[in-house]
Amino acid sequence: MQNIEKAENQGTVEAQIFTITARCGTGIEVSLSNLGASILRVLAPDREGNFEDVVQGPDGLAGLRDDPAYMGRSVGRFANRIADGRFTLDEKDYQLARNNGPNHLHGGLGGIHNEVWDVVEQSDTKIVFALACVDGSDGYPGELAISVRYEVTEAMRLEVEYTATTTKQTPVNIVQHVYWNLTGDPAESVLNHTMESVQAAHYLPVDADSIPLGEIASVSETPFDFSITKPLSVGLNSGDEQIERTQGYDHCLVFSDKVENLALNSLTLTDPKSGRSLCMSTNMPGVQLYSGNFLDGSTKGKGNQLIHARSGVCMETQHFPDSPNQKQFPSPMLGVGESYQHLICYDFGVS
Repeated sequence: MQNIEKAENQGTVEAQIFTITARCGTGIEVSLSNLGASILRVLAPDREGNFEDVVQGPDGLAGLRDDPAYMGRSVGRFANRIADGRFTLDEKDYQLARNNGPNHLHGGLGGIHNEVWDVVEQSDTKIVFALACVDGSDGYPGELAISVRYEVTEAMRLEVEYTATTTKQTPVNIVQHVYWNLTGDPAESVLNHTMESVQAAHYLPVDADSIPLGEIASVSETPFDFSITKPLSVGLNSGDEQIERTQGYDHCLVFSDKVENLALNSLTLTDPKSGRSLCMSTNMPGVQLYSGNFLDGSTKGKGNQLIHARSGVCMETQHFPDSPNQKQFPSPMLGVGESYQHLICYDFGVS
């Protein structure tokens, strides 16, 4: 484990950057920060054996602290949107911050992405961050104890595993909000990246405020059908009403109506130019596909490049948006004595 950067002290814990490596042969190298339990950099090889950073985002801690787009961060307590910032639990109404138009987004004005997490375990190939949220933080009930394990293997896999326990029943939906750009060049778009998923046979249509309408719709004959590999540009340029409504992909693809025990649900992203591929699998029922629609070029990233729309794509494994209010969706509620378990496997490849 190599500590390569430190920032100012925040309370009793410093924000830092750590590097975990599995570079035997064609392994990967991952740089992380305890500020937001974030992914800052992933070095992965292309077909010529060149290692480049495939994560779009800020360059170092200063940029991470000022980034408005949650790049690479662990997001929660409840990531994605909750309609009107309200939900009812045990006949009690909870009002959360409305920080995205009329809705609550990504845990609110505070959020776990802004916290400096503790480092509780570390080795050359693994690091575990932990965070204790007090009862009532960001408006949510219960003390929430969260941990996340990042671990790399020589098989070019990055595993991310979130766990959480609570002292009161509460909604939990913790997301890794990394933006991928497999070209290795932050100035290039991801429009030519291809995507494929046989398992994601449904998606959640949304209203004008990006709240699910309640229908779990078939992807057949829509831009959300990735059963056959196709470039992201095909759907983005389709003129589809849902795509136009959100200015691109910003929708939850549905793997299953039940949370599975094993990471069987997958989505594969490929950059034909470099030959890099990324197969993401999870035990969550859905994945929010976001094509960087609102990256407006106002923020500087790596190499002093401005971060523009379509220069990164997110695959955010999660419970469904607004699921605290939509009882037909899998429940995101975590009870006392239960454990929240969220596994993501990122398998890198070259062709």
